[in-house]
Amino acid sequence: MGVKEGSLLFWMSRIFFLPVPLLFPWLFAFLSRFQNSLKNTLRYSAFLAMRHFGTTLLLTFELGLFLAIAYLIPLLLPFLPGAFCLLMSLQIEPVFRSLTEEQEDENADAWYNE
Repeated sequence: MGVKEGSLLFWMSRIFFLPVPLLFPWLFAFLSRFQNSLKNTLRYSAFLAMRHFGTTLLLTFELGLFLAIAYLIPLLLPFLPGAFCLLMSLQIEPVFRSLTEEQEDENADAWYNE
């Protein structure tokens, strides 16, 4: 399909897919911490992305930076995922900690709060 760049369909498709990269950091962090249905996971990730929009923009920028560094310096690819996941978790962890503060259980293994 030859959709021209100035057409309405072209711009509507760009606007429709814009939120997808904004959800990725929250989606995978939510999946690693909580257990929920797919619908509720997507809904809650969208809520977190909108509620903490500044953090979402920072996380999306870091994800783009990761892709740029991986493209420009491919030899760093084995080391980049761990470094960027650590960098992203430093921003995501305080948000999750504030959400689960009132739900803490004394008998639970809180290895991620260290």
